[in-house]
Amino acid sequence: MGQRINIQYTIEIDELEEEVRRLIYKNVSNFETILGKINDSQEGGILTHKTLEDLDLIRQEMAKVDLTMLDCVNIIDGYLQYKSRSESEPFPNGLLEPDHAIADELSNLKDKIGKFKEAAADEVSN
Repeated sequence: MGQRINIQYTIEIDELEEEVRRLIYKNVSNFETILGKINDSQEGGILTHKTLEDLDLIRQEMAKVDLTMLDCVNIIDGYLQYKSRSESEPFPNGLLEPDHAIADELSNLKDKIGKFKEAAADEVSN
C-alpha cells in the first residue's frame, strides 16, 4: 500500500454533508472495482501465484477503502459532537450568564448612574 498523508482543510459547514457524501460514493466505487477484481481472480485455478498476487492487491485496496471510511466516520463523529455541544451551549463561555465579578461591577455601575441622576436632578431643581 502506498504512503498516506493526513491533510486538513476547512469548508463551510453547509458544504460538509456533500463533501462526506462525495468521499463515501468515491469509496463505494473503489469497493465495486475491488469486487470486480475478486471475480476476475477466481477464473481458472485458485491455488496459483496469480491468485495469490491478486488477493494481496485486493487486500491492499480494501485497506485503502477501510481507511477512507474511517475518515468519514471521524468527520461525522466530529460533526455530531460539535452539534451536540452547540445545542447544549448556544453561546460559548457563558456569554449570557456573566460571572459574579462582572455582575457585581454592573451592579456598582448602576448604583453610580442612579446617584449621578439624583445629583443631576437635585442640581437642576436648585
